[in-house]
Amino acid sequence: MRTFVWPIVVIVSTYLVGLVTFMFPAATVRPLLVLWFLVVCPGIVVVRFLRLRSPAAEWALIVALSLVIDGIVAGIQLYSGRWSPFATMVILMMFCSVGVSIYLFTTLMALFKSGRIVPVPINRGRVRQ
Repeated sequence: MRTFVWPIVVIVSTYLVGLVTFMFPAATVRPLLVLWFLVVCPGIVVVRFLRLRSPAAEWALIVALSLVIDGIVAGIQLYSGRWSPFATMVILMMFCSVGVSIYLFTTLMALFKSGRIVPVPINRGRVRQ
């Protein structure tokens, strides 16, 4: 179950940040949600692929990689002359969504191959009697 906690946290965080950034920009919790998203979510997406055993190492890398990814995205936009805070958020939200999707796909495929999850056969057009 621990395998699927962080993807759920990233998906919910991405959804909430999109909600408060684009739909309710005057929300009082917006700075906290955006700070959480920028400091934690991009790094979690990358660090979960490393499968580290030490929580201290995970959290150190999560914060460091999040800030690096945020800086790279903003720097590319700045040097291309197209810097926009909203575009930065959209790019980071897409990065997190795609990263979580890839992580879930690879994790589920590994569980299928190991035999811990057995796929249920689909009866197409057949009704059990």
